[in-house]
Amino acid sequence: MKPIQQVVRVCIFIITFLFANSIFAQTNYNTYYGNLHAHSAYSDGNKDNANATPTDNYTYAHTALCFDFLGISEHNHFSSTNNPGMLLPLYAQGLQQAQAYTNAHPGFVALFGMEWGVISNGGHVVLYGIDSLIGWETLSTGNNYDIYVAKSDYQGTNGLFQKIVDRKNSNAFATLAHPNSSDYGNMLYGTYSAIADSAVVGVAVESGPAFSTDTTYSDAPSDMSFLSYYMQALAKGYHVGPTIDHDNHYMTFGKTNTSRLAILATQLNKSALLDAMRKRRFFATQDCDTKISLSIQQQVMGSSTSGTIAPTITISASDPSSASAVPSITIMKGEPGSNQLATALKTITAFNATVTDTSLLSGKEAYYYLDVVINGKRSISAPIWYTRTVATNTVANLAPMDWDLEVKNPIINTLQLQWSLRASENFDIQIRSLLGHTLYHKRHFITPSNPTTEIPLDLAPGMYLLSISTPQGAKTFRVLKQ
Repeated sequence: MKPIQQVVRVCIFIITFLFANSIFAQTNYNTYYGNLHAHSAYSDGNKDNANATPTDNYTYAHTALCFDFLGISEHNHFSSTNNPGMLLPLYAQGLQQAQAYTNAHPGFVALFGMEWGVISNGGHVVLYGIDSLIGWETLSTGNNYDIYVAKSDYQGTNGLFQKIVDRKNSNAFATLAHPNSSDYGNMLYGTYSAIADSAVVGVAVESGPAFSTDTTYSDAPSDMSFLSYYMQALAKGYHVGPTIDHDNHYMTFGKTNTSRLAILATQLNKSALLDAMRKRRFFATQDCDTKISLSIQQQVMGSSTSGTIAPTITISASDPSSASAVPSITIMKGEPGSNQLATALKTITAFNATVTDTSLLSGKEAYYYLDVVINGKRSISAPIWYTRTVATNTVANLAPMDWDLEVKNPIINTLQLQWSLRASENFDIQIRSLLGHTLYHKRHFITPSNPTTEIPLDLAPGMYLLSISTPQGAKTFRVLKQ
């Protein structure tokens, strides 16, 4: 072989290797275990030691089995000392202690957030990514908040979920703690809310025991007691993953039982963990080192994706501490917005498998998540939402028209439309969810001399319907928001 041919082949090999590994790296996440719902004496936690600080709790949690991170989510209001007892200066101190502990202890991430709301009128929301106290109280010392949100206002125009969406670029997110059916402004049984869908990334499927004093990993809560709420939220059309809460109120962090929130992240630091939570890359497990993976077309759990072919679902599960235990993996399938709970697509007893869902028809969307059992311990994954598109991008073309349109797909932050038309015309532009909810509706005047339209969109990741209409007729496109 000539030297120049050898050089070319080596270059091709290197490029191919780097390209393949760059694709692989996008889905080759590490799994980190911990808990995001716990309390210190700054609110109503540490009932066994009222002098304990968040730093003391991080120090204790650091010694727990398979525990990479702890989030202290203090109650956001005061009421009275330790009931729940949060004051604005304490919140600032907690943020500082979390950052200082993380800086001083590589290999462990300390987080500080809040549990917003009241049980009696609305429900509790665990919130991270906003380093400001959100509240409603005015005490004798002044306002007990940095950001005002009226008590029990979850879905209002100035409510909690809107405040989170306004700050989602900093990876602000909410999860629902121990939910009841009518909580959060009747989020589950009221009208679907795109704002709530964008703010809320997770639902607790299991919680507690909140007031346990056990430190031998043997005090388990009621088995998956909130799983039905999680399933109903998915059926409603919400893009949520499952969390597991300990809700510690004593010095038991990580040691009450072996249940963990498992986050798929690129590295163990605050930014990567919050980014993974915001993108719903996590699963809930009753075993502290179980590993599970779910992907469709190299998109991992938490993703929204699409394709013209039937989805091929790649799954795996294992328990490194019980390597010979063969998992029972059930692929659950549901239709978002149908209000019908997901059902089992297939159950496989194996460490890994691939399954193609040929029953998903063109033009239909489904979500898939895993329900895994290993050695009697159960794990639930975040879903993947998959839309099987028709072969052409156009869904409907009701009449021959003298204009055409190219849609830049997928959408990142801005919907970009490139027009081809003979004369200036008014176009009615609507964006709807797959449930039919109108999320954007405005008339645009388009001219041949200015054929590009850019529309900023603040939508949750997922599939949407874009309708363009004139008196001549209409065209409808499916667009993916990443």
